[in-house]
Amino acid sequence: MKFLCGLLCLLPALAFAGTAKVAVKLNPAGDFTAKTGKVRGFVERVDGGYIARDIGFAVGSLDSDQDTRNDHMWKELGGKDAKISIKEAKGSAGRGTGILVVKNIAKRFSFSYTEESGIVSAEFPIKFSEYGIKPSFLGVGVEDMGEIEADIPVR
Repeated sequence: MKFLCGLLCLLPALAFAGTAKVAVKLNPAGDFTAKTGKVRGFVERVDGGYIARDIGFAVGSLDSDQDTRNDHMWKELGGKDAKISIKEAKGSAGRGTGILVVKNIAKRFSFSYTEESGIVSAEFPIKFSEYGIKPSFLGVGVEDMGEIEADIPVR
């Protein structure tokens, strides 16, 4: 019976995997957004703020709506099985800091966030070159600055 009660308490949390979007500007022109609905992890309320640990997703879950671009993006990010993660993040009053890991390179970042209906929505800039990302494909390059948006459930 205790198991069943515990399982029923977890069902709402299991029903929502987090989402992430990476907005990328192309050079000389254009842009795209790579998206995933397979972000794993939760945000927890702690002492008037929030904390999150080990939130992430597999690179292969990112989709830019173009197969050739996806293949190139996955290769540049370390392969489909590589992970992108937030090792730890803490925030209060709509602002926070954390550690983002891409291609096994960990860097501190700052973010802003809102919380509504049990979902924390965060956004922050990313400088791709800080993570060893310098992609170009058939003469099209990627601007060094991008924007990440993530929606993560609160547990």
